[in-house]
Amino acid sequence: MKRKKNLDKLNCNYRVSIKTSCLSPFITYDRITLVFGNVTRYQTVYINSMGGIRLERCLTDVVIIEGPCQDKICKMTIFRSGSVYNYDSWIVEYVTVEDYKNPPITFYYEPNYIIPDDGVGYGPDYCHGD
Repeated sequence: MKRKKNLDKLNCNYRVSIKTSCLSPFITYDRITLVFGNVTRYQTVYINSMGGIRLERCLTDVVIIEGPCQDKICKMTIFRSGSVYNYDSWIVEYVTVEDYKNPPITFYYEPNYIIPDDGVGYGPDYCHGD
């Protein structure tokens, strides 16, 4: 008897491209947390911390994230916290996620929108599109 694979138990690679706005500070010192998921739940997390990439102004940073395999990714939330300076106004233009079996999906953010450092995540949910 052939057993059905439980994709939630397997690890998959995700290629994530993060485009920082040219209106951002030259570099961010904040902790940026990306959480993305499918229609039923958020699953995969990426945290940019002091040892990671710096998310520089006008650049697109690419990271490979390993996480549980999931069905079609359709939502993204970004959290910003912990600036060591008085004011860090990091602005994201978009985040693109490429997974193991679906076409890439790009999550666009409002132009010039500074993600608040308030413990609340912000981002689009395309799971129940029109």
